[in-house]
Amino acid sequence: MNTFRFHTGDIDSYIASLGSRLDEDPSHELEQILKIQLKDFQEYHIEGHENSDICINAQKNNIKIHRDKHVVTLKLFLENFEPSYIREAINATLKELGTDFLEHIIISFPPKVKRVDEVYLAERHKKILKVWQEAEKLVDENIVMLIGVADLSIHELHKLIEHAKISPSIDQVHQYDDDLKKFADENSIELLFHSDPIPFPTKQIFKDICDTNECLHLFEPIFIPRWTARYVIWAPCRIILEGKGYIFKFDKVEIED
Repeated sequence: MNTFRFHTGDIDSYIASLGSRLDEDPSHELEQILKIQLKDFQEYHIEGHENSDICINAQKNNIKIHRDKHVVTLKLFLENFEPSYIREAINATLKELGTDFLEHIIISFPPKVKRVDEVYLAERHKKILKVWQEAEKLVDENIVMLIGVADLSIHELHKLIEHAKISPSIDQVHQYDDDLKKFADENSIELLFHSDPIPFPTKQIFKDICDTNECLHLFEPIFIPRWTARYVIWAPCRIILEGKGYIFKFDKVEIED
């Protein structure tokens, strides 16, 4: 097995066992749920075939999407700027949820390094644009209705809008100043707050769990996460969250002796 996906299923079912609201800290939420799910890792149902589309489901998928009353949004945390991860993650989500389109996706790009120069910023913009163009194709194909970003600066938003065919509808941020608010208003971008860590610590969470679980002691150094997709299912007419879960993509890496 060289690659596989892991699907938590609807994590709302774990609220009672954890004894608190799960969404107060997204990284804590994920860590606590995975500790429970990976405790019995060897018992999971595995779908797919060797070296193909393998998905490990932590629980029976009982999510039912009703298109006349549900809205599905997805936030995609990328470990690198590989454009193919966009379609890969969206297709995986559609398959797991049993639907054929998503209302909204938010792309969280890898964060900037601490020390940057003009060459680095120019190269980063090229990478962001290539990823964004893959998302635009999904809009053209009516697989995704709206696309947004997370934590892009004014400069990055300006460069993206300047070269993109479709402008982002949302910029999710931890905080914003008056300049960003003005820029967003002028370009019809909705600013929304979020509490996700930057970067989202999927790799570290799995490492910590694997270090303390004998069933997983070989898992972490061999397989590394490529992307994390968090979906949310809403009933907008009642403003109720009706489902939420994570899907991860892992690839096998070579271990040096």
